[in-house]
Amino acid sequence: MDKRTSTVKKLWKQASAMALVLSCIGLENASAWQALPENGPGWTFFLINAVVSVLAIAFAIGVTTLMLHRGVNHRKIVAKLRGRLSEKEGKLFWTQSILAADPQVVLVWDGSEKAPIPLEDDFAADLAEELAEEVPLLMGPTQPDLQMTEQPFSPLGKPKILGSARAVSSVLGVGAIEPGTRSGKNREVSIFDIFLAGLQRADKSRLVSAIQTLKVEGQRFVLEVSAQNGRSFRAEGLPAGGKAVVWLRDISHEDQSVRDLARERDVVLEEKDQFIELLDHAPFPVWRRDRTLALRWANRAYIRAVDEASLEAVLAKGAELDAADRKLAMEAAQTLDTISERRYVVSGGKRRYLEIKEVPVKDGTMGVAIDMTHLDEAQNMLQRHIDAHAETLNTLATAVAIFGADKKLAYYNQAYVDLMGLSDEWLDQAPLEGEVLERLRDKRRLPEQADFPAWKRSRLDLYANLLGEQEEMWHLPDNATLRVIVRPHPLGGLIHLYEDVTDHVTLESNYNQLISVQSETLDNLSEGVAVFGTDGRLKLHNAAFAQIWKLEDEVLAGEPDLDDISRACAPLVESTDQWSALRKRITSADSERKNFSDQMDRTDGTIIAYGAVPLPDGATLTSFLDITDSMQIERALRDRNEALEAADRIKSEFVNHVSYQLRTPLNSIIGFSEMIDQQIFGPLNDKQQEYTGNILEASGELLSLIDDILDLATIDAGGMVLDVEEIELREVMESALRLVHKKAHDAGITLKLDCPRDLLPIQADERRLKQILFNLLTNAIAFTPQGGAITLGARRVGAEARIWVADTGSGIEAKFQPTVFDRFENRGGQGNRGAGLGLSLVKSFVELHGGWVSLASEEGKGTTVTCHLIERANMGSEAAE
Repeated sequence: MDKRTSTVKKLWKQASAMALVLSCIGLENASAWQALPENGPGWTFFLINAVVSVLAIAFAIGVTTLMLHRGVNHRKIVAKLRGRLSEKEGKLFWTQSILAADPQVVLVWDGSEKAPIPLEDDFAADLAEELAEEVPLLMGPTQPDLQMTEQPFSPLGKPKILGSARAVSSVLGVGAIEPGTRSGKNREVSIFDIFLAGLQRADKSRLVSAIQTLKVEGQRFVLEVSAQNGRSFRAEGLPAGGKAVVWLRDISHEDQSVRDLARERDVVLEEKDQFIELLDHAPFPVWRRDRTLALRWANRAYIRAVDEASLEAVLAKGAELDAADRKLAMEAAQTLDTISERRYVVSGGKRRYLEIKEVPVKDGTMGVAIDMTHLDEAQNMLQRHIDAHAETLNTLATAVAIFGADKKLAYYNQAYVDLMGLSDEWLDQAPLEGEVLERLRDKRRLPEQADFPAWKRSRLDLYANLLGEQEEMWHLPDNATLRVIVRPHPLGGLIHLYEDVTDHVTLESNYNQLISVQSETLDNLSEGVAVFGTDGRLKLHNAAFAQIWKLEDEVLAGEPDLDDISRACAPLVESTDQWSALRKRITSADSERKNFSDQMDRTDGTIIAYGAVPLPDGATLTSFLDITDSMQIERALRDRNEALEAADRIKSEFVNHVSYQLRTPLNSIIGFSEMIDQQIFGPLNDKQQEYTGNILEASGELLSLIDDILDLATIDAGGMVLDVEEIELREVMESALRLVHKKAHDAGITLKLDCPRDLLPIQADERRLKQILFNLLTNAIAFTPQGGAITLGARRVGAEARIWVADTGSGIEAKFQPTVFDRFENRGGQGNRGAGLGLSLVKSFVELHGGWVSLASEEGKGTTVTCHLIERANMGSEAAE
């Protein structure tokens, strides 16, 4: 359309010029016409010129009119074409903007290998101007190691390049040839030639071949090529409207991203493998299920738990740890929440208590089983201990009430119910301590208080203020006295202990009264009395002692030592040997302390009779009596009578002291030691438990020893009377064996009974007979080594019942056999020490029954002790006689 307009313009210009020329000629002819003659030849010529001029003017006017009409139409066409051009330019700008926004280059060939596509449009011109500025900046310095070949031109021709200048220079500017370079054939080197020159040789050949195939056959391709500087490009070719189009993109950064992603993938895969390996070595079963809840993986612990050889066998059989596991997994998959359950499962041939968890994960569930067997056993053991503790507390005579941190009653024993008179039904409702105090006040089981609300608040404040143990005495309106101990509970709250000490208070009062009476009695005696402790210091004395020895009060003050007293008495004593002997008896640690009496002559002519009596608590009672006024003729008889009386008195006092002063505290020691050993008032460590056991063992032995001594003293005094009745001898023997069974079992000794079931009954004291058998069996166990045997047998021989104990011990040496039944005798040399009263008591009890004891022993083969009892035992009085 533009060429057509140019032609019209040229014709219009030529017509206008011709009309102008003709007009000029006409005007010139008109001027000449006026000068010509009317009828000459010039007139004819003039007429011809005038006609031509008129025709020229008419032609010029016609052409001008035609051109004016054509000009109007032309302006309309131009306006229309300009609108279409503006629309096309907008679309072209939009397309160029999209191409410029993408970091890639588009190469277009028209399909002719001979004529490259010229860059004649405005876009190509603008691109050339931008390349002139961008290429030097983006390409950097020319790389000297990139060399052109003899033919730098590709056989593809010069393509049309679309894309931003920066993209073109970045993608195609990888070669070392400056744009605009001419070859030997005077052909300009294109920027695409520069790009090809910068590629690796093999990649260049592949790309050129692929583009040629695209241009000729229209075959699409996708290639990745590398430049010599290490950059990578992706070339994608496709036919478009008879043209060959190649898209070039720099993927160097994408390769780096791919490599980074590959490394991250490798790390993730490695961590996954490590995690799976870790789970495979976990000591507890772990498994994985798919969407159908079928097993897909399990670790080694799971394989062992289901008694399978391999994972393949587990998956093939679908071996479940427990039949309910699948149901648990289904619930976890449906609720999308972790489901756990504890149950007993037979795992690895053993019954285990497991906590099984199923966790919903992607495409299935994950399961784990934690072995809680030890925790279950510990909880069961703890519950057993709690039950045993509660049962133990329930058997105590001491009332126990435990209130929790919320001040509610958490535990009480039966003694608390009996002591306080409260009902079990009400206490089981866990009332608050304030409510309990109100109920006890109503029942008058609390001390009378002037301000009960304040007293109650002070009791409740103990929950926040009490740090240690608090002890107090409650004197109730019914004259009962309670010893109340309150201590913090380790788990919070308070422990209340109530002990009825009414009898104890009464006894203590009577004891104090007795002490006062004894003190008055001692002070009014004419005999001097002094009690010295085991440390040799004076603990008690009467006025007669100070008068006899003429001692001042300052000498006797502050528990003076026996040496200080002996030095004060030295001027009255002819020799200090007697005081030294007395001190030796007072401070001696010998277990066989005996009564002692003697007399001394003083320098003032006074004769003093003195004696020493060992007391049960280890102290020594000394007495001093002035016997100067006695007649010399009666001295020997009086001394003898006084000695006999003193011995009888000392023996009676000894029995009384042992019975009251020793056994009563010993029973208290044993009782409280048992309470401590049973950990009623709190837990003990191993060392404390050991010491408590030693105390109980020693106390038991001491109590047994005291009983034996009392029995011997009673027998010697003739005060023991047998309770004779008809008894079944076999039953008594079985009962005795049960008493020593544990002791024999601990020593590894076998007990045997050799007694016919049809043995006739005998007449005897059952309690004393059991004591005889117990002493004989205990003595045999003490001297029988581990693995030995002891036989308890009985037979009837006429009117005589023979009972024997035979052991397989080491036997008794011949030199010890004559004295084996004497008091305080020990076999010796056997490593077993005792008080030596067991066999002596056996002999005394058998003789009290009117029988006798025989011994048969051979060293290295054992000992047999036989008790011979007549059919009917004598009465105690007869035996005593």
